[in-house]
Order: sequence, then C-alpha cells, then structure tokens
Amino acid sequence: MYKTGRLALALLLISLLALSCRKDGSGPSWDVDVLVPIVKTELTLKNLVADSLLASDPNGALSIAFDGTVFRLNLDTLVEIPNETIQETFILPFGTIYLQPGEPIPSLGNALEATKYNLNAVELKKIKIRSGFLTFQLSSSIQEAVELSYTMQNATISGTPFSVTEIIPAGTQTAQSVITRTYDLSGYTIDMRGVNLNDFNTIVAEFAAIISPSATDSVAITQGDKFDIKYTFDSIKPEFAEGFFGSYSVSDALTDTIDIFKNIASGFLNIDSIGMEMRIENGFGIDAQLTLDTFRSINTVTGASVDLSHSSIGNSINLSRALNMATSETPFTYSQFNLTMNTQNSNVDQLIETLPDRIRYAFEIDINPFGNNSNGNDFLYFDSDLKISMDLKIPARFSANGLTILDTVDFDLGKDPKKDHETTITGGFFYLYADNGFPFEARFQLYLYDENFVLLDSLLLPTNNTVLAAPVDLNNRVTSKLQSRLDIAVDDDKIIVLENAKKAMIKVIFTTQPNNQIMTIFSDYAIDLKLVGDFTYRAKVN
Repeated sequence: MYKTGRLALALLLISLLALSCRKDGSGPSWDVDVLVPIVKTELTLKNLVADSLLASDPNGALSIAFDGTVFRLNLDTLVEIPNETIQETFILPFGTIYLQPGEPIPSLGNALEATKYNLNAVELKKIKIRSGFLTFQLSSSIQEAVELSYTMQNATISGTPFSVTEIIPAGTQTAQSVITRTYDLSGYTIDMRGVNLNDFNTIVAEFAAIISPSATDSVAITQGDKFDIKYTFDSIKPEFAEGFFGSYSVSDALTDTIDIFKNIASGFLNIDSIGMEMRIENGFGIDAQLTLDTFRSINTVTGASVDLSHSSIGNSINLSRALNMATSETPFTYSQFNLTMNTQNSNVDQLIETLPDRIRYAFEIDINPFGNNSNGNDFLYFDSDLKISMDLKIPARFSANGLTILDTVDFDLGKDPKKDHETTITGGFFYLYADNGFPFEARFQLYLYDENFVLLDSLLLPTNNTVLAAPVDLNNRVTSKLQSRLDIAVDDDKIIVLENAKKAMIKVIFTTQPNNQIMTIFSDYAIDLKLVGDFTYRAKVN
C-alpha cells in the first residue's frame, strides 16, 4: 500500500505561468484541471485474519488455522508456601553465673529446633527453592557481645548446608541490642522430612550461642537476661517440590482474550465446515479430574455469545499425571487428553460464527481424586501447569452477511492548510476505482482523519457506495476482477476539511450474492482500490 498526491509539479507549472504573464501585483487568475492519485491499497483475506493464521492447499484454497493456549492453571494455584515467622525466647537461669569469652550460653549452647509448616492438605518431603529469603531479627540483653551460629543441615546447595554466624552487640536488661539480617535461599534444596526423616513440611535448624571470643573479660549472666531469635521464611517460590499434594478441589470462572478475528469490525459468517481439537495437558505430577462446566464464545462488539455443546461439557475428564524426566533440559513431559469437535458432534460452527474476541470458562479441578496413589511422590516444577489449547481449522468456505473490515491508509492532498496558498482547489470529484476479485458484493465508506486521528468527514453516501461481486464460473471460482467506479463530488466547503486530512479509513462490508451461497476463498482473491482526485485549481497572481 502506498500514497501519493503531492501536487508540487502541477502547482509549480501554474505558478510559473502566472508569474510570466503579470508582475505588477494586480494579476489575473486561471482555472486548471488536474487529475492525481491520492491513495492506493489492496484488501485480501489477510485483512480479516492475521497472515500467520492463513494456509493454502495446492489449488490455492485458503484455510484459517489457530493453535494456541487459551487457558492455563499455574503452580501457585496448587502449592503456595506462606510466609512463616518463628520466634524463640530463651530466659536464662535463676541466680548469677559468669561466662568466659568463647563459653556457651546455657540453654543456647546447642539448641535443635524443628518447625512444621501448615500447608493445608499439602505434605512436602522436598523442595528446591527458586527464590526466597530467610530474615533474622536477633536481640540480646546480655551485657557482652554474643556470637550466634544458625545451621540447617537438611538445606544444602552443592552439598554444603546453609550456615551463618552473626555477632549481636552487648545489651542491657532494660535495652536489648537488636540486629536484622536477610539471606537469599535461592538454589537451596531442603529435605522437609524432619529430624528422623519420617515427617513432612518440617524444617530443622540448630542454634549455638557463645560469648564472643573477642570479649576481654568474663561477663555476668543474671536472672531475667534473655535472648530472642525471630526468623522469617519469606516469598518462597519452589523450583521443584515433591510429596503428597492432597485431595481437594479448585474451581473458578474466567474470561480470556482471543484475537483470531480482531480485524473484523462486525458482520456474520455462515461457515461450511470446521474442526476443532481441544488439548488438555497436565504438567503436574498429580492425578486430576477436570470438569468444564462452561465454554462460551463472546463477541463484545455485537454482544453475541454461544455456549459450546459437546459431550465433554459438564462431565469429568480423568487426567493422568505428568512424567518426571528429572533432567535440566526436560524436567517433565505433559500427559495429554484430546477432545475432537466438529459440526457433527457439537455446535462448534455456531461458536466460531460469532467471531469471538473472548472465551469464557467455568471449571472445577479435583486434585488426587483417588487419594495418595503415588505414596507421597507427587511432584511439580516451576514451569508445571495445566493448560487447555485449541487447535482450530476453518476452511475458508463461507457465506458473508455484512462482514466488515477496516483498512487505514495515508491521505494527503499535497497542501499545507497553515500556509496562505496562491493556488486553491475550487471543486471537483474523487473517483474510487474498485477492482473486485471476491465473489462478494462490497459496500464502501471512506472516513477522513487529521494527524491526531480525529474524525473530520466521510466521503461516500449510502446510496452510492456499492460495487458488484466478481464473476464466477460453474464451480463458483472467480474468473476475473470486476471494476467499478464510485464518484464522489467535492465542493468548496468540503475542500477545507480535505486539506486537514492526513489519514483515511476504508470500510468495506462484504455480503454474498445470492445470500447464503457458500463460497471458497482462494489465495489470489483481492480487491484493489485506488482513490483519484479530479480537481479544478485556481491560480492567482496578486
């Protein structure tokens, strides 16, 4: 698609002629007819759907093919690790004791702590952390610096346990010293089976606290001295998790965008045949049952909607668990369940004929409906999901009724309305030449916009905006393009608007003639449009 319409050459010739005739400033004027192309474009099936969705057979017959994910249930829906804060307060013994530098603090010399998470129905045995943090807040009333060691032997990275050591400054019984530290747990694998490796959801940590070896003298530990340890596991996201993920149900209703027909402004199709395969893929290492209660197409422009009618709707579908490949290249492989839909076993044609831009689902998923069949070996990865994909194939064989497409092109009369021209358009015509290669009747409208895409005017009247369908042979194949011309009168008032126009929107409305006649669309079908201006210019010399 290109634009032209710069009238510089014609205007220059007129100006030179005028200047050569009079130079006294009182000059006469001339009326000159100029014929110039303004815009030119071609419309094909690509203006209805994206080029990437079109395919043609050896005979050139087109089809529309869409293969994409329309629904996805991710990891957070099944397993969410809540932020967990644990606080331990150690009150020291009655009486007064004296500890030397490096000497263990009673009750804190070697404390083992097992913390069990409440993850509802989930029983985790192992988790590899993709991202997350451990934050300490340590406070002490001991009147000497304390060295605290914290170790999780069952949390390792490259075989090395998580272990940190911190120094808490000296405090007093009335004013505890406090420090806060945060550590990144990304990449650590945690065995959550507890101290004896027979539990779940449990983190084991070991504390050891001593008087700082750098202290210069012994310190008195008196009655009421205390030491607080507060630690929080924050924003934990698993890279991998293993255990039993429980038996429960998840239900929801949601609406997703689908952009197959986003270039179609309005209208209706009567589709001859259609095939749709719905793929349900389970990337979780769990057994599941999926029930689709609603699968609805929605056209938000027209308000039309259709609920899918098929034997699968409202009935449970058993989904096998994914296969754990346990490699960095292929952590897992999806299990897959396919549903085939066509015009014989469903109303999928009516679903698509609404030209939907939204799909709405209502569903229920039962997790492990048959209990702990895996003996605690359910698994998931960060990339695990349960998704529904739609493989849609629509042969481009249909009848059209008011099928509307839009195309925007540049528009320029070659005049700058901000300047005082000596040459003025006084009237004329636009001629819209349409070489129609579609077996559809087409009605046109042209809208003009300024550089900010503000509507200025329209050029065609409903009584004079129709071009006839191209002729077809006995097989309903177009034999040649049919040219039509639409004449658009331009008066002085409209000229002022036209000079401000920078964009033109071409609106084309296709309708099959005769009505409901099914036509096959071939790859060479197109409609060529050219807008030509036949104007009268008045050149004046002052």
